[in-house]
Amino acid sequence: MQLIKLNAIDSTNSYLKELVRTSKVQNNTVVVSQEQIKGRGQRNASWKSIPNESLTFSVYRTCKGLDISNQFYLAIAVSLAIFKVLNSFKVSGIKIKWPNDIMSYQKKLCGILIENVWTKGHLSYTIIGIGLNVNEQNFNDLPIATSLFLETKKMFDLNEILKCIVNEIETQFALLEAQNYNKLHQEYEAVLFRKEMVSTFKNNEGKQFQGIITGVSPSGLLNVKLENDVQKQYNLKEISLLLN
Repeated sequence: MQLIKLNAIDSTNSYLKELVRTSKVQNNTVVVSQEQIKGRGQRNASWKSIPNESLTFSVYRTCKGLDISNQFYLAIAVSLAIFKVLNSFKVSGIKIKWPNDIMSYQKKLCGILIENVWTKGHLSYTIIGIGLNVNEQNFNDLPIATSLFLETKKMFDLNEILKCIVNEIETQFALLEAQNYNKLHQEYEAVLFRKEMVSTFKNNEGKQFQGIITGVSPSGLLNVKLENDVQKQYNLKEISLLLN
């Protein structure tokens, strides 16, 4: 692992993308910043970080043999890596909220932004951005956020957690390169947030409705059972799961 530490940056993903554009970057290069000013998440959301209390970093990875039809397995591999690390630290109630947020019970611990570059339908490289709440003690303006400290009442070493996550990503990517998609998919669905529970959703027109998450397709579509046992699939732009 090549580690680049920064004091403050607009976005570790943006920094790493520019680094790839201007120089030769080795596999498993990690950029970590004490403060991320313009962190980005899914659906163009921002990710707020507190200096020296949260962990914000990006990882440059290649993955041999992965084609674009299996790109959702990247999200599965990364979210499982973080899930396994947090489980090892005895954080309770950990689940993966589709597609790749990490939850503790009903609150969000971690967000992931994965940006891929493809060449002729095959992965050239991916940049994995991770924002993990670690030692924060309050989230006054973020009622659905939580941290490792709030869930365990323990303070954590940021460098130790970073190393553990990067090592576990390496393990999960080995499964990707071996095309062990069934194992990845089964493990992901086994810890899927609110699976087989009645949940409230909002569609892209702002309409709310209820349904039951039954799983996720290999392409990353959310399978939801609606009224009268009607099964429907949704992509990320079509639906959001409401937490309250």
